Amino acid sequence: MFPFEDDAVVESLNREISSNQANICKFYGDLILWDEYANRRFSFSYSGILLKHSDRLLELGTEARLLSYIQYFRTRNVVVFDYVASRRVSEFAKELKGIAQIEVDGDEISIFFDIYAPCHRFRRDGVALHPYSTFVPQELKYNYNLVSYVNYLKSKKFGVLG
Repeated sequence: MFPFEDDAVVESLNREISSNQANICKFYGDLILWDEYANRRFSFSYSGILLKHSDRLLELGTEARLLSYIQYFRTRNVVVFDYVASRRVSEFAKELKGIAQIEVDGDEISIFFDIYAPCHRFRRDGVALHPYSTFVPQELKYNYNLVSYVNYLKSKKFGVLG
């Protein structure tokens, strides 16, 4: 039996990280570490190796194993910043003038180029609603949130708005 194949071991790890909005489950011969807060998932083998197709946390490095991720989720401090209430979205709109438009609708922030282009949606706290969308720029694959996307757009300075 592999180290993390045992249900008791998985349950023990879940107790360590569940208070920080993460959990592990077995899924078709792999372990899936689900970050409920950021709506991201990380895939590991039962031996604790991060799978090549998995999402990853850049701050842990490309060779990080399951226990490194467990330590991260055990100790992370989720700080919620409200981009709408802080008026930061208004600043982003000015910075992106001529590149893209930003709209706030309730608890959702949307960035779009025109009515026909794909829309990028984020929660008020900047977390992507659809982190695995095919429209996420490849450069942001492992770091896609409101701030990284706005910075990406500013650096590329492309868009269709005038």
